[in-house]
Amino acid sequence: MNDRFLAAVRDFSLLERGEDGRLGVLAALSGGPDSVALLHLLLAYAAGRGVPLRAAHVNHLLRGEESERDEAFCRALCKKLGVPLDVLREDAAAKAKREKKGIEEAARDLRYAYFDELLCRYPELDRVATAHTATDNAETLLFRLSRGAGLTGLCGIPPRRGHIIRPMILMTREDVLAYCERESLAYVTDGSNADPAYARNRIRLRVLPELSSLFGDFSAAASRTALLLRQDEAFLDGEAGKLLSAARAGGGVYDAALLASAPPALSARALRAAVKEAGGRAPEAEHILALQKMLAGGGVCWTLSLPGAAVSRDRDRLTFLPRAPEPPAPYALPLSEGKNPLPDGDGAVWLFSGGAQKETEKLKNVYKILIYADLDRDTIKGSLSARSRREGDGYRFGGMFRKLKKLYGDAKLPQNERALRPLVCDGDGILWAPGFPVREGSAAKPGSQTVRICYARGARPASEEI
Repeated sequence: MNDRFLAAVRDFSLLERGEDGRLGVLAALSGGPDSVALLHLLLAYAAGRGVPLRAAHVNHLLRGEESERDEAFCRALCKKLGVPLDVLREDAAAKAKREKKGIEEAARDLRYAYFDELLCRYPELDRVATAHTATDNAETLLFRLSRGAGLTGLCGIPPRRGHIIRPMILMTREDVLAYCERESLAYVTDGSNADPAYARNRIRLRVLPELSSLFGDFSAAASRTALLLRQDEAFLDGEAGKLLSAARAGGGVYDAALLASAPPALSARALRAAVKEAGGRAPEAEHILALQKMLAGGGVCWTLSLPGAAVSRDRDRLTFLPRAPEPPAPYALPLSEGKNPLPDGDGAVWLFSGGAQKETEKLKNVYKILIYADLDRDTIKGSLSARSRREGDGYRFGGMFRKLKKLYGDAKLPQNERALRPLVCDGDGILWAPGFPVREGSAAKPGSQTVRICYARGARPASEEI
C-alpha cells in the first residue's frame, strides 16, 4: 500500500463512512497507469473492510482503434481482478458539436454525468474516486496561473468535492509509475498525451521537468501551496456567505450599499454566489468587475445581462433574476425505466418501478431541482411519455379541470422554468405536471403497484476543469 495514498485517505477523510453509514466506491477507470494504480489501491484497501467497489469506463469514441483497445483492456482487467465494470460508449465529438462546446469539456461532462447516473443505479455506492495526482495538480496550478486565475483557480484540484474523491492527490506521476512497476501492473498509454499541440501536454512534458530540475519535487511543492490556498479560500468563502446573508432582502434582492462597503475580495465572492442563486452560470472575472462597478456607481439605475441571469440596480436595491432561456423546440419523448434525458440537455425524467426511496434520495444529492410523484400502475393507460407544454394544456385533479397557465401563474413559477418543465402523459393525456398533483384517480394507494416518476434539473457541480 502506498504511504501517500494512505495519507490522503486519512488527512482528507476520503474513505470514512457517511452519515447514513454507507461507504461504497465507484472507481473511474481509463486504463492508463494512474487509474489502474487507483483501482489496485482501492481493491487492496477494500479487502477485509466490506467496502463495495465497482469500476466505470467511458469510451468517448475519439481515437479509433486506440479507444477500442482501452475499453477491451479495462474489461479484461476488471474480469481478472473480479471488479464489476460498467461501460459507456458515446461520441464526445458529436456531443461537443451538438452543444457547441470544446471536445474536452463535452467528454468531461459525459464522464461525470455517467458517474452520477451509476451512483443512482447502485444504492451501495456513495462516492466516485478519480485518479488525479499531485502532478495533475501542479499542471492545473501552472495552467491556471498562466491564464491569470485568482485564488479560487490557484487552489488546484481539491482532494474532495461533493461525492468526488481523489485518493491519489498526494502521489506524483513518478510514484504511480514506480507503484505499477513494483506491483507488475499492466496499463495502456494514451497517444494524445504526448501531442505538444495541447498546452497542458507542453506543461507536463517541458515545463514541469524544468522546474523540478531547478527546485526539486515541484509537484509536491505545488500540492503544499494549493493546500494552503484552499484554507484561505475556505475562510474567505465563509465570510462572503455571512456578507451575502446580511445583505439579502429576499426575492433575489440585496442591499447594494452593504455589498459596496465590503472589501473587494468578499464582495466578489458574494456577487458570484448571488448570480448562482439566481440560476446563472459561474460568472467570469469580467462579469464580477462589471458588477463591482455597478456597486460603486451609487444610486444610478443600472442593468446588466450575465450568462443565465440579469442584474439591475435601483438606488440601494440590487436585484438578481434568472434570464429566461429560449423555449425548447416541441418534443414528445417515450419514457423507459431509469433516466430519460430531456432535449434541453439540463433536465431528465427518471422512471422507477416501486417506491425507489433510496434512488430518490440519491437524485436529491445530484440535482438542484427534484420533484417526484407516485402513480398507481393500474391507472396508467398505454405507455408513458414526456412532452413539452402546448397552448391550452390542462388536466383534472382535486375535483376540477385545471389550466396549466393558471396553475403556473398562481404558483409564481418563473417564466424560464415554465418553458422547460415537461408534462408526463399516457394514452389519455396529461398524467402529471411536476410540482402539482397527479391526474384525478391516478395517485398510488396503499397496496397498489407503484410507479415513481422524478423530474430532475440542474446537476450539482461535481468536477472542475479537468
